[in-house]
Amino acid sequence: MIDGGDDPIDGTDRAPDLLGRSQFAETVVTALSAVRRQGRSSVLGLVGPWGSGKSSVINLVRRRLDDSGNDWRVAICTPWLYSDLETLQAGFFEELREALPDDQRWSLTRQKIAKLAVAVSPTANIKGFDASSLVRAGAAQWGGLSADATKRSAEAALEKSGVPILMVLDDIDRLTPDELLLVFKLIRVVGRLPNVYYLIAYDEQTVLDLLANTDLIDCEHSPGRARDYLEKIVQIRLDIPPLRVQDASELLNRELVRFLEQHNLSGRIELLQRFTSVYYEFLVDRLNTPRAIRRYVSQLEALYGRLATEVDLADFMLLTWLRVAEPAAYRLVQQNRADLTGTVSSQHEVTRFVRDTDAKNTITRWENQLRGVGVAEGDVRLVIGVLGELFPRIGLALRGASHAVDDNTLQAVHERKGVTHSDFFDRYFAIGVPRDDVADTEIDAALVDLANGGLLRETVRTALLNDTARTLRKFNVARNRDDYPAIAVIELLVDLYPRLPAEPGAVISSREAIRAHLGRALPDLLAAGIDPVPNDDREQLVSDMQSTDSGLMLLTNAIADADLIQRPTGWLAEHQTAIFDAVANRLAKEGSPNAVGQLLWNSFAAWRTVAPKAAARWIRDQICAGRWDLFETAACLLEHSPASSRGDLDRTLAPIVEVLGSGSLDELVRLAGSGAVDRKTSSDDPELLKRHEALLAALQTILSRRKERPGQS
Repeated sequence: MIDGGDDPIDGTDRAPDLLGRSQFAETVVTALSAVRRQGRSSVLGLVGPWGSGKSSVINLVRRRLDDSGNDWRVAICTPWLYSDLETLQAGFFEELREALPDDQRWSLTRQKIAKLAVAVSPTANIKGFDASSLVRAGAAQWGGLSADATKRSAEAALEKSGVPILMVLDDIDRLTPDELLLVFKLIRVVGRLPNVYYLIAYDEQTVLDLLANTDLIDCEHSPGRARDYLEKIVQIRLDIPPLRVQDASELLNRELVRFLEQHNLSGRIELLQRFTSVYYEFLVDRLNTPRAIRRYVSQLEALYGRLATEVDLADFMLLTWLRVAEPAAYRLVQQNRADLTGTVSSQHEVTRFVRDTDAKNTITRWENQLRGVGVAEGDVRLVIGVLGELFPRIGLALRGASHAVDDNTLQAVHERKGVTHSDFFDRYFAIGVPRDDVADTEIDAALVDLANGGLLRETVRTALLNDTARTLRKFNVARNRDDYPAIAVIELLVDLYPRLPAEPGAVISSREAIRAHLGRALPDLLAAGIDPVPNDDREQLVSDMQSTDSGLMLLTNAIADADLIQRPTGWLAEHQTAIFDAVANRLAKEGSPNAVGQLLWNSFAAWRTVAPKAAARWIRDQICAGRWDLFETAACLLEHSPASSRGDLDRTLAPIVEVLGSGSLDELVRLAGSGAVDRKTSSDDPELLKRHEALLAALQTILSRRKERPGQS
């Protein structure tokens, strides 16, 4: 496991050198030997951007000096750990003093370095040395406490010792401008002592920026002064070799393979194919340091466990990179949910809309938004490229193609639980399954329970009631599995349907979601050879559905939907006549058209779609036999006709003509003109009265038209 994602290596078995930094560490050691021969003291700069491995190189250098058997003493000072300038100054000398051996032979040298610290900063607190008593005793006791005199004394002691000391100062680019100047002052003015060498590690641009913000450096009038000052401090510059693309790729690959192993995905390299493609096209220059790579993979390790199997891995990896490296772009994606998914919400998926007139406008608009939230100009196209892989609409626009997402693409995204589908978008940003969602693993477990004859889990039942469309889309994906309990699910939905609210005016109601789902599932189940279901089970299911108005409606509407696409075959083709005979029997039992409910009229409408002549003939037979009244039948046909046919008179009356015939319409117009039907519009039942008045108004309109244009119908 990556321990925090940013720990430096030291070349041991616990933290091995996998990037060949040991060779560069040898170069540093060689440089130290050279500067020791050249002068009494020197400053070497270990230069590299944040995350390039400076601390790791320091560990490797220290280990080589320790293992080489030479006489180098190493002191490590991390200036940014100190809380203020005073403690920083004291800490500097404390680390230098602690680098010396602690035996009696070195006590005088150690004491003189402590006195130098006190001379520079009288309040310095040096371990094992009572500075306050020294100050109280006065200069007479020590022969004077001037900084120059004390420094000369310390120099003599260190010169005599002949032991080289390497003072390592790491991360000086984390200091404030004043702290940085103090460190450089200590090195340049006070700390240039015999046999004391310095290795300071920093990001050059950050240090230059810090120097530019000090009173010492007037960069406004002399832009190069910060660099001149830095070069005055550092005599030997050692640049960390940049990580080669090959090395970065190998490191990232090792970390990702380990990540897959931790989540029981060993060997599933194909899961990374989409990410790999985006990495080589867009991310190579951003995941280019050990720190960047380990920090990124540590984020994956820390958070993927909450979403494993609930999201698409490649999408999660790309969004994680956005969140870590470009957080403003990540937030922008979240804010543009509707635009990127083309939906208002997961419950009411609507036609995927296109805001811009062409692909160029889409890309320009996103580029401007990314600039507006602070994405660097040089990274805008990179981020757009990542978004293009995550969101097909942007991807299509990048290729100059139409950016309306087709149904096949959307279905494929849903099956892999991609972020561009509204059913899963929120999971990526909640880093978990939101409360109004239900985990796919929970749905899978519920389907297993149903297959084994168990009851539906309450979490899934609640999801079906509260978020029917989204939950059924997940059921639909599971239909492709061999163990999918098709009949149990259909029975469940038939039972659930009448319990759901009607939701008049909804774009896609919960009831409509069930009807649409069964419109796909039932024909597949009932057509022999498509689903391995015994005929006895099919017949029992159909019999059970025919026993209720809602079940019969769902059954007949599914048959009608299938008939519009392709004529049924197999078992369904052989039995659909008997199914519609059941509709006729249910209608006959009601006794009159006014007693027939909406669900049963919907079943009749499905019968008309599949067998219009047979359905119309049955209605006419009821009227001819006197069992159904002509006016009431026509009024019911008018009320239960599709809403899209209302408004235009001819379209409004079309169901009456198609079912009852033009002769019956003429008879109704004649009755309306004679006043014979006026009594039917005086019912105490408000619904019945409304129905009769609507038909009478339509008939009177026809009557008026015929009077104005005699001879025309």
